[in-house]
Amino acid sequence: MRFKSKKGIIFFPFLIIITLHMLYLALTEIINGAYHGVILIAIAGLIIWLLISTAYTIEKGVLHVRAAFIHRSIPINSIISVRPTFNPLSSPALSLDRLEINYQSGMVVDRIFISPQNRDHFIAALQETNPAIKVLKRK
Repeated sequence: MRFKSKKGIIFFPFLIIITLHMLYLALTEIINGAYHGVILIAIAGLIIWLLISTAYTIEKGVLHVRAAFIHRSIPINSIISVRPTFNPLSSPALSLDRLEINYQSGMVVDRIFISPQNRDHFIAALQETNPAIKVLKRK
């Protein structure tokens, strides 16, 4: 099952505006003969790749998180809890309306922040594989 990332009302347009501005600056630089604008085009391409590719897939008992070149696989049976959050930490999410997923990673409890479009359906899909997942309230 594939879940696209929710696109935040502030965060997503902000990224679009920055990307368009970078492309404008890059093209202006290239037209004026300064080829370091190519670097700006590469960075804008990376942002576009991030915007297009951010998604979460649940298959064969594993949650796959993908955002551009970031790929993380989390066994669903290792997930301890899921909690709604607005935590702004860097993460593979296109919205600040996120889920904090705590999971066992070896000897430590790790966490990741994601923003699936349909949060309730996403949590239900996780609990289908691992009914022991605790759904906590927002702090």
